[in-house]
Amino acid sequence: MSVTVAVLTSHPSLLRCQLARLASQVHLRPDQARVSTIGVGTIAEGAVLLRRYAAAEGPRSLGDATLSDPADALVYRAEMLHPSASVEDAGQPLRFQRWLFAQSGELEAWPRVLAWVESELPPHLLPQVGARTPAGAALALFLKGLRSLAPAGAEIDAASAARLLAQVGRALAHRAASEGAAHAARLLLVATDARMLVATRLGASPLHFRLLEGSAECARCGLGPRTRGRDEVVRAHRQARAVVVATTPVPGAHWLELEDGQALAVGPSLQPEVVAPG
Repeated sequence: MSVTVAVLTSHPSLLRCQLARLASQVHLRPDQARVSTIGVGTIAEGAVLLRRYAAAEGPRSLGDATLSDPADALVYRAEMLHPSASVEDAGQPLRFQRWLFAQSGELEAWPRVLAWVESELPPHLLPQVGARTPAGAALALFLKGLRSLAPAGAEIDAASAARLLAQVGRALAHRAASEGAAHAARLLLVATDARMLVATRLGASPLHFRLLEGSAECARCGLGPRTRGRDEVVRAHRQARAVVVATTPVPGAHWLELEDGQALAVGPSLQPEVVAPG
């Protein structure tokens, strides 16, 4: 069982405060998860940074000091890699240009699916992504679709990107079935470029999201109901918003489940939109 958490925030300097608020609401190391490696990707001022940890050294809570750097977006991934797998080749999240990307779930008939993916892509794309894994294949297909939707680097909206991500998941699942997979695919795909956050779910594996509204109270910054003399700090905390996607949240009223076949689109307004299959 892998663990994926992705956050997009309106106030990069307050990401650490928002993560601290979420620390009790998201399991980074659930009891049933066997973890060998952890990857943490962040995007700050357009720069994409990726750090990898052995399980014993990685963060155990969203309030961990290793996650305290300012950033527009963050993707956390904990997983158990096959002993023969290279962390650099197979570890997630994947980083490509301005994107961070994560994939969870099961996809059978993989060698034959990979052969089909390679036949669908420009020859250079999958080698550039650098991972001949389901995650690498999904990212490469997503990038190909983005270039078709927005040639010459034009921006596309979050809803269109979310629908595209869902189409990628369905294409992989359909191909696996046609190649003789004994079980239906279960796929969770998450991508962010700090301008948007998109995710999709295909199959039984759950995926949840929530909107974190601003608050004038912050234990990390010492802000409370009686705080005085820090008007600018309080104002920033009130205005800050974040959207969180997580595979292992603590059950609660604030979390919404993304249903099978749906996609989630979050654009610059930080207003989550559930997108029906297109």
